[in-house]
Amino acid sequence: MDTDSVIELSFDFFNLSDSADCSEDYVEVRDGLFSESQLIGKFCGSNKPSKITSDMWHLRVVFKSSGKMKYPGFKATYETKKTGLLKITTFNTF
Repeated sequence: MDTDSVIELSFDFFNLSDSADCSEDYVEVRDGLFSESQLIGKFCGSNKPSKITSDMWHLRVVFKSSGKMKYPGFKATYETKKTGLLKITTFNTF
């Protein structure tokens, strides 16, 4: 993907088990490639999350299921959109 693009993630359908801390089944979305990237949200239950747009050109989506109960799950789609802005990330090395 181009570095001047963002990702738009939409949930068309969402129905997972519900718990107060989303510990059973959940979808976790992070703004970046890594498990340490900024957490956008951790979603469970039947409330469909709103459209999510990445800040940069990577989006990490993780699905976890305990396998204890059967729920229909979710369907998500994504699009890439050109921003017209070139985003530059600087890394300092020592």
